[in-house]
Amino acid sequence: MAKEKSIRLEYHLKFNGRNPRHVKSALALVSVEKRYKSSFIALAIEQYMRTHPMGISIEELLGMYRQSERSYTPKAPITDNLQKIHLNESRVKTLPGVSPLAAGSDKDDAETRNAIDKAMDFYGL
Repeated sequence: MAKEKSIRLEYHLKFNGRNPRHVKSALALVSVEKRYKSSFIALAIEQYMRTHPMGISIEELLGMYRQSERSYTPKAPITDNLQKIHLNESRVKTLPGVSPLAAGSDKDDAETRNAIDKAMDFYGL
């Protein structure tokens, strides 16, 4: 005997404010009293299934999704951004014999070593 798949009966809906069709649907849903919202959505789905007897149209859903899809294309091509970074790095000048990371003072190093020693003594290491 095959296991029956349980049906999920609770859903949380979120509408996209940038999509005009989503906004229109959300406004229609707001106009319905709270206790009738599930019935309203069930009727809407039944109507959709009547007009689409072959099943859900992914092309139609994709078309609606694309009305508000964010574009991930950068404003400037990546190669241009990399060239700008390279130019900025080449303009940074350092003193001869001094690396940018070793620019700290001896006093800072002594304080750091002292703090490490105290922590090791505290933990008995």
